[in-house]
Amino acid sequence: MRSGWRWLVLGAVLAFGAVVVAAGGPRAAVDVALANLERIERMGRLEILATDGWEEVPTSFETRLAWDGGDAFLVPAIAWRELAPGFVLGELGLRRAPNPQVVSVVVTRIDPARWALRVLAGDGFPPMGIGDLARAGGAPFAVNGPFFSEDGPLGLVIVDGQQRHSASSAWTSHFLVDGPGKPIRIAFEDPSAPVDQAFQGFPAIMKAGEAYRYMRWGGRGFDVWSVDRRTAACVDRDGWVDFVVTRTLTNGLAFHELTTLLGGLGCVDAMGFDGGTSTGLFLDVGGVRDEIANLKPVPVALGAYPL
Repeated sequence: MRSGWRWLVLGAVLAFGAVVVAAGGPRAAVDVALANLERIERMGRLEILATDGWEEVPTSFETRLAWDGGDAFLVPAIAWRELAPGFVLGELGLRRAPNPQVVSVVVTRIDPARWALRVLAGDGFPPMGIGDLARAGGAPFAVNGPFFSEDGPLGLVIVDGQQRHSASSAWTSHFLVDGPGKPIRIAFEDPSAPVDQAFQGFPAIMKAGEAYRYMRWGGRGFDVWSVDRRTAACVDRDGWVDFVVTRTLTNGLAFHELTTLLGGLGCVDAMGFDGGTSTGLFLDVGGVRDEIANLKPVPVALGAYPL
């Protein structure tokens, strides 16, 4: 079955390459086919460290764009720890065979009925470490927030009901907190009503359990194949909020791999936060302390507080 679909895909990309014969000749068609096949092979080589050893994560071609409950294949493979009521921590190892380097991914699951989420930002948005932002705001848990430039965050930022930065049409995801104890929303349009906490992010990854197609094939001005450190958030089927942060400093995930990972966790709506050198996490919950230091200071983080 696995080899069968690869031959079908090879035939498809060869057929696509044929359209460039007139422009570049037969060699160009072969180059196009081989380049696309190489990408497909990379998409299907992600493995997870489970209890019985390394297991290949279903490829992007074999994992549907829309997931149901049976597709949350990564959840049983993670050793979850409940650190406090409504706060669960897990960590998993991923690798791209035959490369032996392991990418460590930290997953936190938070129940918004028991934990309040608040945007953390100083006056004037001074760039800071995630741990410094968390300690300044008294938050026992925090992750880095949206993209930013030297002038501050890119896009909408709302803190305690006050708009601290204006919206941008270029950043298409919104992490929205209506208030303590209320469900968290990840929306892909400007909020139509006042919210308590919010910021914009990029990219929009999943909506209503379906991954956006550009997360598989590229487009929208970004490369889904490049590997980097990642921070992402999703709302799962139970209404809990999952935060995914890569720990490994010298490796990470491509966007198409991150999409498969979020689908495997059972996510419904998902978005990306800033990544790369901005990726970071601070944790001091239930006697467990951990910190993934962001290599570049950031102006905005997202903190969590027990209710």
